[in-house]
Amino acid sequence: MGMPRRFTVLVMGAALVAPGVAVATSAPASAAGVTSGTVSGDLHGTDYGDNVVRGLDEGVYDYTVKASGGGELAFSVEEEYWINGDNLGEKAKHNWPTIEKKSKIRSGSTLSGQFTTDVTLGDFVSVRFNFNREFLSDGVDYTLTFHKR
Repeated sequence: MGMPRRFTVLVMGAALVAPGVAVATSAPASAAGVTSGTVSGDLHGTDYGDNVVRGLDEGVYDYTVKASGGGELAFSVEEEYWINGDNLGEKAKHNWPTIEKKSKIRSGSTLSGQFTTDVTLGDFVSVRFNFNREFLSDGVDYTLTFHKR
């Protein structure tokens, strides 16, 4: 068995929240999507990946990912996308195209960059942050901070 998982999420605005994820928000519940936030977690033992989904406003976001704990982290961002079915009974198709390509971060390093979201349904877009520990690397702790320009 691996170490117990620690997973903390702090956001500013409304968010899509998975069961068991702690969320603190300072925006009114009527806010359409998140405009900034922090996601922290760790990947140790047999735990090799976390996928965190947030509802974000449309726009350009700056981000910083910090890795610590000795291991290597891979980070990428995907945006939820739906393709409507045709009139001949074809069902809608769903996928997660990458909007920020995978980058690898060594423990003790910081990665900075930006990604752009595009609203496809409703007032916000679902974005998935992917955190993966490199195979057979030591455990790694991570912190992502992001904010809309």
